Amino acid sequence: MSRCGYVLYTDTGADIPFSTAQQQEIKFADLHYSVGDETRTYAFSREELFEFYSAMRNGAHVGTLPVLSEALLRLFEAELNLGNDVLMLTTSRYLSKTFFEAQRTRETLLLKYPKQRILLVDTLLSSIAQAMLVFEASNMRLEGLGLDEVAQWAVKNRSYINGLLLPESMEWLRKAGLYTGGVATDVLGRRTLFNLTAKGLLRVLAKNISIQRSLYALVESVMRIGYSLEDQIIALAHADAPEPANELRDLLLYETGCAGVNIVPMGPINGAYLGPGALCAAFYGSARQA
Repeated sequence: MSRCGYVLYTDTGADIPFSTAQQQEIKFADLHYSVGDETRTYAFSREELFEFYSAMRNGAHVGTLPVLSEALLRLFEAELNLGNDVLMLTTSRYLSKTFFEAQRTRETLLLKYPKQRILLVDTLLSSIAQAMLVFEASNMRLEGLGLDEVAQWAVKNRSYINGLLLPESMEWLRKAGLYTGGVATDVLGRRTLFNLTAKGLLRVLAKNISIQRSLYALVESVMRIGYSLEDQIIALAHADAPEPANELRDLLLYETGCAGVNIVPMGPINGAYLGPGALCAAFYGSARQA
């Protein structure tokens, strides 16, 4: 049985390095991705990410699949058999069906284990923004806060975590059905900056930005939306774009005076719709709007 009385789960739509998840006692339910006709499970390896983004650059068809209720049932029932309750923080229901699959699993298991508890929180986030909420929840759990306290905190604070996304191309968002703008916004050498809405969907903040100007536009948005940046560690994820990520880190440190910047690789779940070269920044700020 867990020393906290409950375990914390998320899905691999949260871009959390495996080593960090182990240290924070965060458990994963695997979302799957496909390359061509092959379905894969993310193994958190550099070689895997290099192969994945190389395949995208070479025109491979990619996609993602939610965690199925059968897989969640096996994971959750194993915990319940150990006497653990379960808290799961999922990718936004508007981007993935995982939350609904988890609901089905919860209903099934609570009939069999009526004295135990499974709480589900839709983060209404994805990628590094989802990871930020999950990481804070894991800290609270390790500090001894109970299941209800952590779940209530996550629901109350999820809207204050902002995510900014800067894809290299609109191609992959269009293929995933997440962007319906015309090809005129995908001019070579121009970028579109998005933020996450209150539902975790994408909203255009600025478009037709030059490559040179795009990082500054992202930083300016962080400064406009964020609060108490001097006390924050801003989180970045990149889709096989380490050099732009490092440049963005340096700009954020210089322009915002933030307490620090952490950079992690973007996994294939988010990379499949944002595409190679994409950047994502997460930070606390004004409540996200619908």
